[in-house]
Amino acid sequence: MRTDEFRQSALNTEEANDVGREVLDNLRSSNFPGLRRVKIEVHGNTVTLRGQLSSFHERQIAISTANRVQGVNRVVDRLSLPPRIA
Repeated sequence: MRTDEFRQSALNTEEANDVGREVLDNLRSSNFPGLRRVKIEVHGNTVTLRGQLSSFHERQIAISTANRVQGVNRVVDRLSLPPRIA
């Protein structure tokens, strides 16, 4: 795992590393290629997801994947979707 794939707070660094690593591993092992590009930031028990996904469904899967990790109490959604064409 590259160290620049997620940032964590200075507090509880070891726990944040474990939570961040598990969230990233779960996103990377997904069958949805877009989830492999999601960036995360960990502050205590809060995980922030960032990046662009191709569908609302992928967004929901990313949020659900992060929420399932033990130690995550809150997921902040900073994911974006492409503009809808009318």
